Amino acid sequence: MTALVQVPATVAETLDAAADLILRRDWAQGTAGTAAADADNDLPVCAGLAIQFAQGVTRRERAQATTSDLAMSAAGKAAHYFNAWLGVEDFGVIGWNDAEGRTKAEVVTALREAAAAARAGR
Repeated sequence: MTALVQVPATVAETLDAAADLILRRDWAQGTAGTAAADADNDLPVCAGLAIQFAQGVTRRERAQATTSDLAMSAAGKAAHYFNAWLGVEDFGVIGWNDAEGRTKAEVVTALREAAAAARAGR
């Protein structure tokens, strides 16, 4: 029998789960560091992939989804919220994550703080 996997239900839960994923799998920058990472392995992830994978969305599923499907998904809503919280455009998390000097601790802290802000309705 296959066990059911519970995915986060809210933006805050998704962002917290993404932080947990980075702590468990480690953090990476750039496409070379994350090229083989997917939802079903334990390779290091960037902030954007951590949000996606926290919802169990694989790279293949994301590639096949329409822009509208992604925007309406829990992962898409969490990513949009996190980008806005960072003060960057949609998909700006990529450049933010990959900025020279950025650290794993900064990424995890930002995800946790954004999750707290989401819980507080900010």
